[in-house]
Amino acid sequence: MQVLLHLIDLGHTIGTFAICSDHHDDGVHGHAGGRAVDISTIDGHAVASPSSRSSVLIVDKALRNAGSLTPRQLISGGCGNVRDAEIMALCIPSAGFFGAGTISEHCNHIHVGY
Repeated sequence: MQVLLHLIDLGHTIGTFAICSDHHDDGVHGHAGGRAVDISTIDGHAVASPSSRSSVLIVDKALRNAGSLTPRQLISGGCGNVRDAEIMALCIPSAGFFGAGTISEHCNHIHVGY
């Protein structure tokens, strides 16, 4: 919840579609353990839309530089269901760590995990 409040404090409106549910059991450090959130909209733009690109970049950069709120996992493969190299480069620990399949699944939302 703190990360969502942090993004709101930065002036963003944030929509989510998975905090603790809507996922398989991903363990105590994931959604099932309440330590992950999927961001679906930023400032009124659905991450599933190409129009969200600039918002996704801004939020991903803010998350990478969030100090004590910097996530353990930031999975963001693109927007509008299309991969984007600049967005993928912001993944934590890296897009290569997660693999092509996982990155492709994250071109319509941003996964943030602690």
